[in-house]
Amino acid sequence: MNHKKIITRLDKKNVQKIVKSGLLQNKLLYNIDFTKIKIKWKFINLINTAFIKCKFRDVDISAIINNGGIFIPQNKELPFNIVQEKLYTQKSIKELNIEKIHNSGYQNFFEVPNIEIFKRIHDLSISYCLNDYLNNKSVIGFMGGHNIGRNTDLYKDISLLSKKLSGSGYLIVTGGGPGIMEAANLGAYFSRDTEDNVIRTIKKLSSVPLYTMDNYLNSSEKIVNTQLNGSENLSIPTLHYINEPINKFATRIAMFFSVHEREYWLLKRSNKAIIVAPGSMGTLNEIFSFLSQLKYDKNKEKAPIILFGKDFFSKQINLYALLKKFSIKNKISDVVFISDSIDEVYQIIETYNYK
Repeated sequence: MNHKKIITRLDKKNVQKIVKSGLLQNKLLYNIDFTKIKIKWKFINLINTAFIKCKFRDVDISAIINNGGIFIPQNKELPFNIVQEKLYTQKSIKELNIEKIHNSGYQNFFEVPNIEIFKRIHDLSISYCLNDYLNNKSVIGFMGGHNIGRNTDLYKDISLLSKKLSGSGYLIVTGGGPGIMEAANLGAYFSRDTEDNVIRTIKKLSSVPLYTMDNYLNSSEKIVNTQLNGSENLSIPTLHYINEPINKFATRIAMFFSVHEREYWLLKRSNKAIIVAPGSMGTLNEIFSFLSQLKYDKNKEKAPIILFGKDFFSKQINLYALLKKFSIKNKISDVVFISDSIDEVYQIIETYNYK
């Protein structure tokens, strides 16, 4: 990755050009062996240039420090790469051993010197990867409760809605967890399959309906292993919620440490629609955050937010009336919709005026 603020590759062909042009200033250089590259460090301005896991000749270190270079030591091995050069996959997430971060090693992990710096650098590198990946894509975000069981009609409806939208060329993105998020990733993953087969898959999964039950992830992993060429879709989970597993149906995973970065990207880049199913406080926060972005962020692309569940959003919590009232007041009344119908939601998105 040689991207804006992070450099992980330099070779003899391009190093002199980069050095002479001053492109090392305000950069992070990660895991580069400078013992094999001849550089006259004493002539280079290194103000705000940081080095992590880089190798140097002993004679060069003092010159680097004198010219403003900063060494950030990594004294312990970490259970993640500080700089992630591409989005995660299910395979790389499994190799990462998130359980090691979440469980016994989690507290000790946060005692590592400079860990907050390393986490921020990791998230910055993920944001670069995510920005490149989402370029020119039509993105629809799904949000809702992580406690929604696989054995519910809502789980099935969200899966079938996601399948329909993914099959029409939209990239489906979720927060990467269980419940509604898993349902949407599942529907997108099986978008090339028949509706009957998707329903049969959900029925198989419904024997382990909740993520708090044993074999929840194992049951979905068995399903995925029977069809490894699922359709492309994305999840954006966070390590902040240590009790919430990352579901197995996303083909690309942009995992952040920061819950705020995760929410920002999930809402900011859903440029064709946000579909919100019943949930709890996190879901409500995402609804208001999305509308706040539309109101105050001049660079935010206008897109509809569709509440999926009339009884829940109109009667149980009566949120729809409140959103319509405030959206009219703030001149964004044409973005808030409510529906119980898969076909109606599809038509809202297909016919929406995005200008």
